[in-house]
Amino acid sequence: MVTKSISRRDLLGKSSVLMVLKLMTAALAFIFHLLLARQLSVESFGLFSLAFSCLVFTTAFTKQGIEPAITRYFSQCNISKIQSLYFYVLVFVLVNCVIVAFIVLFFSEFISVTLLSTKELIELLPIIIGLTSLQTWLAVNCNALKGRQFPISSMLFTGLITYFVASIFIYISPVTTALDALILLFYAVVIATLISVFLTKKKLKLAWGVEYSIENSGVLKLYKTSRVLFVSSLASLLIQQLSLLMLARYTSLIDVGLYSIALKVSLLLSYPLVVLNTITAPKYAQMYAKGDFKGFKLLAGYTTKGLIFIATPLCIFVGVFSTEIVSIFGQQYLLSAQILIILVIGQWFNLSTGSVVSMLVMSGHEKIHRLNSIVVAVFTIVAMVIFVPLYGVFAAAWVTTITMALLNIVSLFYVNRYVYAKA
Repeated sequence: MVTKSISRRDLLGKSSVLMVLKLMTAALAFIFHLLLARQLSVESFGLFSLAFSCLVFTTAFTKQGIEPAITRYFSQCNISKIQSLYFYVLVFVLVNCVIVAFIVLFFSEFISVTLLSTKELIELLPIIIGLTSLQTWLAVNCNALKGRQFPISSMLFTGLITYFVASIFIYISPVTTALDALILLFYAVVIATLISVFLTKKKLKLAWGVEYSIENSGVLKLYKTSRVLFVSSLASLLIQQLSLLMLARYTSLIDVGLYSIALKVSLLLSYPLVVLNTITAPKYAQMYAKGDFKGFKLLAGYTTKGLIFIATPLCIFVGVFSTEIVSIFGQQYLLSAQILIILVIGQWFNLSTGSVVSMLVMSGHEKIHRLNSIVVAVFTIVAMVIFVPLYGVFAAAWVTTITMALLNIVSLFYVNRYVYAKA
């Protein structure tokens, strides 16, 4: 009972602030994409969305699953090891960034023309590489702050500052091409990254120019975990983002633009889960490490019930008013309403199953999550290759929804089996 009352009091206190910040982030992201969709043609917006999807993948290859590993090990390690741990994490992602940049730029024509059938993407790749390096550093700082129990500071760098600055830029200086939009986004991310560096240095009490010890930092264990999580994160990305790449290859940039609007609106529904994960992820790691399985299950139980309570009316509302919602972006996006209804179903499963993926990773069952993600990702690839060329954008939406629900249901099964069973 003590664990329950403490967890609830702490959770409710931070959740109110974090929910406000996350709602602000959602609103700013909505405003940014709203302005962008209205200023660009559907085709240009589709090209921007495709470039943004490529950015997600390049950033994933640069981070290689290190985000949840940072949250987990920074929450568990001694304060004396933070300095070395942070330094070696930066070295790790810097090396990865150089490798990814070389591969992308060297094979730019193959990626753009052969794989994605979109030659317009070639001129956007250098900006994508620049954004990749900044977004990776931003992610390291964000998760380091989260792991050290600074969830509010961490939340500032999940898009709030970036979208705030980018929205101002795009309002003051309207864009006409996808390249212009990416450049403005790049400037916004530069500002957000600089602020994150300052805040991380202050909160974690980092000092430059000191001696580092790789043996005592704990970074080797973190790398080992991140390698496992990299496969999981890449598989999860395939589940979420493959649809855009497949549409670019087999249909048109117009379909990419229409689908992207529906996808971005549907992803707003996942923000309550993101907020809770920011608070609960380090708590799950600490509880499991201490053997507090009862507290773990108790925390998971009432957060999941809360998510179901939020998800059901929210998803019904978005489904009923889907046409009105997408029309805000412009009459040219009305076809996105039908796509949105399909994607909302997947988001309901994502919310209603709770933080099951986070629970698996934070409890040390990342290999199970990796296997789950690989199986579902293979299913996604096969289904996309078969159905998208035949049925286009609606096939992409249904495959995305089914695979999202499948991954969460399977994860819930293993959480029950390997975590809850110990309580």
